[in-house]
Amino acid sequence: MAGGVVEIRFPVVILGEAILTAVRAEPMPTLDGQERFAVGHQHPDALDMLADARAGEPDARRLDGVMIRFLRRDFSGRSFGLALALADKGARHAPPAAPVIATGSIAPGGRGTIEPIDAFEAKVRHILRALEQAPPATPPVFAFAKRNLDAADEATRAALTAAAQAGRIVLRPAERIDDLADLWTAAADRAPQKWSARRMALAAAGALLLVVAAGYGWSMLRAAPLRDCEAALRALDAPGAADEPAGIAAAVERCGAAARARPDSGRILFLTGQAHALNGGARLASAYWRRAALAGDPDGLAAHGRDLWLSGPGDPASMKIALGFLERAGEKGSVAAVEDMAQIHREGIGVAADPRRADDLLRRAADMRGDEE
Repeated sequence: MAGGVVEIRFPVVILGEAILTAVRAEPMPTLDGQERFAVGHQHPDALDMLADARAGEPDARRLDGVMIRFLRRDFSGRSFGLALALADKGARHAPPAAPVIATGSIAPGGRGTIEPIDAFEAKVRHILRALEQAPPATPPVFAFAKRNLDAADEATRAALTAAAQAGRIVLRPAERIDDLADLWTAAADRAPQKWSARRMALAAAGALLLVVAAGYGWSMLRAAPLRDCEAALRALDAPGAADEPAGIAAAVERCGAAARARPDSGRILFLTGQAHALNGGARLASAYWRRAALAGDPDGLAAHGRDLWLSGPGDPASMKIALGFLERAGEKGSVAAVEDMAQIHREGIGVAADPRRADDLLRRAADMRGDEE
C-alpha cells in the first residue's frame, strides 16, 4: 500500500464561531478481512462514511487499514466526511500535491456521493479570511459539495471567484468523491509546480486560445463525454462567463468525468488540463497536459511545451525539452506552438537569440494559418 501520512483541514462551527481543524490518516497493514478496517477514529460516523467513500474501490482495497486521528473532537455533525475520505484516499494511494481544505458529508449508502453541509457561507468566509491573514506558499485546494455552490448566495460566490482569480485558492466543487480522484493519483503523474500568477494567467489564456484557434474544432469528435467537456469549456468563451465559478466548476466536473471515461484520449486529457488551468489549478493542468502530450495530442504537445517553457528555469537543458515538445506540436499542425518557438528564439530564452530564426517561424505560422483558412 502506497501513500503516507495525510492531513486534510476542514471547517467546523463551535459555539457559533467557524474554525479550521484537521483529520489525519496514515496507512496500516491490511486487517485481513476484519470489518473494523480503521482505528483511532473516535467518531461515531467515521467508519460508515469511510465505507461509503470506498464503495467503488476493488474488494482487495476496501479493507486497507488506516489510522485516523482528529485534531479536535469537540464538534458535531457530519461535515468532516469529505475531509476524512480524502485523507483516507491519500494515505492509501498518494498524498495530494497541494494542501487541501474540504467540507462536505458522505451520503449514507450513496457510494461516495457528497452531500451539502450547513453554514457553508460562514465556513467559506472563515477559510478565505484565514488565507488572507496567513497566505500559504502553495494555494490550497478547496473541495466541497457542488450543491453548496449552486445554493450559495451571491456574496459567497463572488468571494470564492475573487479568491480563485487572485490565485489564493483552487476551487473543486464535486458531486462524488471520485470526481476528486486526481488528488490522490500517483505522484509520478504530476508535474512540478513552479508557476507565478502571471505565468498561470498566460498559460491559461494561451491554453484556451489553443482550443479555439488551433484548428481542432469543437465538434469534430463525437463521444458524449467529450462533447460535454467541450460544451462546458466553450460556454466559458461567452463575455463574463470565465468569471463565473459555476461555469468553471461545470467544466472541471465534465472534463474530469470525460477523462475518467476515456483515459487514453489525448484530446480529452488536453481539454481537462484547460479546465483546471482556468480554475487556477496549475499542478493539475500540468499533469493533464503532460499526459495529453505523451498520448500524442497536438494541442497537448503544445500546452505541455508551453508549460515547460513558462514553469522551467529557462536553462538550455530545460528549454531543449520544451522546444522538443513544441516542435512536435508544430509538425502536427499547432500554430500556437510555432509562434511560441518564434518568441523563444527572438528573446533568447535558454537559447541564443536568433531573430532570423524567429522570423522564419512566424512566416511558417502565417502560412499554417493561411492553410487553415
